[in-house]
Amino acid sequence: MKLSLRNRILFPVLLVVTLAVALLSWSSYRNARNALVDNLSLQMKQLAENSASDIEEWINNRKLDLELLAGEKNLVQSAKNTPETAALRLETSAELVRTVKTYGCYDRINLVNDKGVAIASSDAQTVGKLDVSDRSYYKEAMTGKSVISDVVLSKTTGTPVFMIAVPVRDANRVSGVLFGAIGMENFKRLFIDSTKVLETGYLAMYDPQGIVIAHPDSTKIMKLDLSKFEWGKKILSLKNGIVNFSLNGQDKIAVFNTSKTLGWGVTVNITRAELLAPVRKIALNSLYFCLVAIALTAVVVYYVTRSIVTPVNRMVTALRESASQVSEGAGQISSASQSLASGASEQAASLEETTSALEEMAGMTRNNADSANTAKDLSNQTRQAAEHGEADMKQMAAAMDAIKGSSDDIAKIIKTIDEIA
Repeated sequence: MKLSLRNRILFPVLLVVTLAVALLSWSSYRNARNALVDNLSLQMKQLAENSASDIEEWINNRKLDLELLAGEKNLVQSAKNTPETAALRLETSAELVRTVKTYGCYDRINLVNDKGVAIASSDAQTVGKLDVSDRSYYKEAMTGKSVISDVVLSKTTGTPVFMIAVPVRDANRVSGVLFGAIGMENFKRLFIDSTKVLETGYLAMYDPQGIVIAHPDSTKIMKLDLSKFEWGKKILSLKNGIVNFSLNGQDKIAVFNTSKTLGWGVTVNITRAELLAPVRKIALNSLYFCLVAIALTAVVVYYVTRSIVTPVNRMVTALRESASQVSEGAGQISSASQSLASGASEQAASLEETTSALEEMAGMTRNNADSANTAKDLSNQTRQAAEHGEADMKQMAAAMDAIKGSSDDIAKIIKTIDEIA
């Protein structure tokens, strides 16, 4: 396909501009994507670290609250197994009810004796019925340590809870344990539901074994086990970092951090599609910019090439007209040349005829010369004959007639030569 001069200029320029804009747009998109992903990943990492730190601090504060409460005189006296403590235990239970209402984070607070049986509680129905002597947090607290338990199912409600247990000391002896049960629903409301990560991102927590203990979806608490997934095993082994994974058909990114004091992990999860949504917007904007730039370039180049090509086309048209005229003149010259050649051929033929005539004339001249010699001889003979007399006059008359005939022939030949000349 033959391209016009305008298209020969327009297409290469558009190709160069398109490639340049495309490379620039791709470079901008890649840099923006990397910067955005790095920035969001850093923010998610800081969120995970800050959340883990906030949870640690909050739990430590609740532990301090219970330690202060366990040190109160009435509560210490209530832990003793004496007849006078019955009334004090009622007062202690009332105090525990007020504490639960004040803080709002406890499901209940229980005071158990050195046998693990509840002797005072914010829930009166558990007094004398609740026995936690088999619980590890109770056993460890009885050694004189303040304990934060793993998330377990409550013996009373069957819901996921964790305990903050502190020893109750009577002088140098541990006479009982005060523990507060914090339900994971309350905990989730304080730390999980209140944290937003873009539109669909969320915060979740897991214990050292990989069991999810806090999640926006309550059905996953104590049900989802990270150790059953390869990416979950990676999270548990690395403790801190970032991992890409797929769950329920969605590609996600998780940034995780593990509390050093609690052993619990905090993970910030977000779908990859949402994380890259701003990048896709940048890509679309880059595409629009590319198309607009190409369109503007096409318009500018079109008019520029048009301003260049129009005079050139006019010049080409003029050259074509001149070429046509030259061609027409060449045709005329060719025709004249053919006519000249034809005339030359005719002249050559005439020259050939002239040459032939001259040859004939030369032959006739030779004949005339011979006739002249003959005439001379005849004249000599005539003279001789005249000398011989009248007898020979007849012969002389005949000879003269022959000479006259030859003269006539010569005259004809001369006339012919004149005509040819």
